[in-house]
This record gives sequence, structure tokens and C-alpha cells, in this order.
Amino acid sequence: MSYWKKTSGKNYQSLDNYSSKTNVDVGNNEFYEFEPAIVLDVVLDETHEIFKNKELTRIDFDRIPSDVSGEKPLKNDIDYSWIGRSLIRLVETQKSVEKEQLVWAYPLESNISEYPLINEIVIAVKYFGQTFYTRKLNYLNFPNSNQKFGLEQLFGGFLDGTQKGNRELNEPNKEFQGPISKGRHSGGYGFDGVVGRYFWINKNIRSIKRFEGDLTFESRFGQSLRFSAYDNNRKNDIGLEEYEDYHAKINNPYTKFHSGGGNPMIILRNRQRPI
Repeated sequence: MSYWKKTSGKNYQSLDNYSSKTNVDVGNNEFYEFEPAIVLDVVLDETHEIFKNKELTRIDFDRIPSDVSGEKPLKNDIDYSWIGRSLIRLVETQKSVEKEQLVWAYPLESNISEYPLINEIVIAVKYFGQTFYTRKLNYLNFPNSNQKFGLEQLFGGFLDGTQKGNRELNEPNKEFQGPISKGRHSGGYGFDGVVGRYFWINKNIRSIKRFEGDLTFESRFGQSLRFSAYDNNRKNDIGLEEYEDYHAKINNPYTKFHSGGGNPMIILRNRQRPI
């Protein structure tokens, strides 16, 4: 969804004129739009190359509170809020922009996090002058990874004028280093690439079977948490008599024609079973 934020002399701001247009002259109005973005790098810990840039990662006194002992930040303290940021390329508005000129986006959610992999697609939006990214776009509907190799070759900008794909941050002519994964069985141009320093695509990881009404949480690695009430055996749907809300009652017109209201269950799984 995209929208205009009208500027007026009133004490409030209205949101209207819903649109999907881009690159429009908005005058004194601000134009907000969600835009897909390619992930080029992710900061996971303080060993990331970005922390070698002391000037960039030095703490910002205006936005960092006192520490646990009540002391104010020191001049040379490291800004650990860089952890979780992703270097992204907006596919519509940052075509052919050099990697060094792209912005590091914050994760939009603060307490529930899933950092993306390289070459995955996220949705980006800008609020209060800061760019944020959401969780990965479910491009392949596959739990292990949802990368799209070839996008950076298509939309990227490169110092030497060639299309080499994602490059190392401090080594412009060196491709991003990590194990090569295949986006399809045969690989090939646009289907081979790197998704992390050590992560590789595991096509053996598969989604769990769904039953009607399920709420599920799945990881990239085969773990899952399922909130369910049904299974393969319909005879198990009847529920226990002491739980009236789930037990089938013969005189209840809503339940007498089927097994029942189900047996609520929570299933935590650490890994998937072999096929």
C-alpha cells in the first residue's frame, strides 16, 4: 500500500490518495510506498566488516540511553544497534546505484526477528527518515530459503561497469564470499549464488502438513511449533467429554453431522523425520 502524507497548517495529517505510482512530483507532500529490495549483506555480530569503520559505527549520543549502571556512553563506544541491519537495494528506485551508496536498513520488528539471507527479497519502507525492512518475501513458498539469484546482476551498479553480482563491501572487485548454492537442480546463470558466509540452500527441508485451522511456526531447518486440533484420523476430532466446548453433542445441530470440535494440541518438533 502506498499513500500521500498531506502537508497542511492543521495540527494533524491526513492519509489519502492511495496510489501505486512511483517517481512522482509530490511538491510539499511526502510519498510513502512499500518497495521490494534485494538483500546484499546482513550484520549478525561485531565481527562484521562494517565494524572496521570506526567512524560509521561510533555511538550516537543523541539516541543511545545510559548503560545499566547509569553511566553515559563514552566517546569511542561501539554502536551495537548495527546488529540486525541489512544492506538493501530497492529494485525500483536504486537501479544501478553503487553498493557503497546504498543504505543500511533496520529490521521493522524489534522483538520477533528473522534476519534475511543474501539474495532474498524483503519489503522496505521509510519512516521518520529511516529505512526499515520487513521479513523476507515468500517468493518461492519454501521454508529453507526464498532467494532470487540474478536480481543483483540485473539491478546492481558496479564500479568496473560489469555485472558480477553482489560484491564484498571493502573489496569492490571481489564477489561476496560464501558457499555456492543452486537455486535449481541444474544450476546455471541466474540460478547459482551465495546466500551467506556459511549457509547453503537445503532443498530437503520441507513444510509440515497443514490441517484446517492450524497456526504454525516453521524455521529454515525443519523445526516447527504447531497449534492444532485435528490430525489424519477424524475419529480423534470428538474431544473429551469434560471439555464441552470441543466435545460432539448429539443434540447440537452444529456437531451431530461430523466428528466434533477437535482436540487442541501443541506440537513442538526439533527436526523433520526422513522421507
